[in-house]
Amino acid sequence: ADGLYQSGQSGLVALPFRVRLAVAAASSMYAGIGTELRHRNYAPLMGRAVVPGAVKARLAFGAVLREAARSVNPARRFNYVRT
Repeated sequence: ADGLYQSGQSGLVALPFRVRLAVAAASSMYAGIGTELRHRNYAPLMGRAVVPGAVKARLAFGAVLREAARSVNPARRFNYVRT
């Protein structure tokens, strides 16, 4: 799933700014759940994987900051070419 998250990050620039922030934050939090599952060695019987609220807030805030910085620095934007 990590590869899919990385692939999705490159397409975020195609979204409107506010939508991009929300999707980046959600993606970061869901990736945090994947990290928690990895720490449990993907054991399905250990119960629900929970990411604490403070960790979710940190992940979301970091994602929002990265996307905001990308919108300010056009050199970091991915340019699409329509054929």
